[in-house]
Amino acid sequence: MSQCLVGCKQPIVFDNERGYHLRLCCTLRDGVRSGIIKENELHSPGDPSLKTNLILAAFATQLLLLPADMHVEEVLIDKNRLMLVLSSTQLTAACPHCSQLSARVHSRYTRTLVDLPCQERAVVLRVQVRRFFCLAPACAHQTFAEQFPTLAPAYARRTHRQFRRLCQIAFALGGRPGARLAKQEAMPTSFSTLVRLIRHSPAPRFPSPQVLGIDDFALKKGERYGTILVDLERHHPTDVLPDREAATVIAWLKAHHTVNTIGHI
Repeated sequence: MSQCLVGCKQPIVFDNERGYHLRLCCTLRDGVRSGIIKENELHSPGDPSLKTNLILAAFATQLLLLPADMHVEEVLIDKNRLMLVLSSTQLTAACPHCSQLSARVHSRYTRTLVDLPCQERAVVLRVQVRRFFCLAPACAHQTFAEQFPTLAPAYARRTHRQFRRLCQIAFALGGRPGARLAKQEAMPTSFSTLVRLIRHSPAPRFPSPQVLGIDDFALKKGERYGTILVDLERHHPTDVLPDREAATVIAWLKAHHTVNTIGHI
């Protein structure tokens, strides 16, 4: 429940069952009269689109913690989804290949990103991307698309924060259980995507151990063996060696001079 943008006592209310606005700025009609909301089309239960002005855009920006250089052009809400149409407020963009600034727009296209859910609704960002002419004569690229590094990486289909959230779910639960939880949190994702996120995530870095535990294990019993090295102070694996030969362990110890105690796991 939130207070109306025009300062009245009526809260903002949504109907989760039917998926449209029950009251926003007292009612949609009063909101239009007050100048807070500009109606683009009839706001029926099947098409609750809102054309936003500066006040409502600032409200959506603060609610969803969007980057300051992004402007909310339009808000579309249905039963299971909240869609925001965004555009950049920057007048120029830098070429990612030569860093030359340009204000000459070549064309525009729409990029779709999936963000963290809001009030059990999936959040979709439709970003209006401009393609600029590169003004550097020596640059090998004549045009380039503006980037939004604070929102999402280049070519990505999800925002930074949804990527981090899915990585947390993947590392905590794994593939199939994580996919079930992500679906319940309005972030439907396949288990193979979660496994791929784990594989592509960088391995955590720890300082070299001082107390080292060593043991061998069978990769294929009777044929192939490996060696696992464990930090006995922090209780986590440090490295895995491809065999159990003494020469391999000696070479590893020469590269890590902090080890002063060696024991068996």
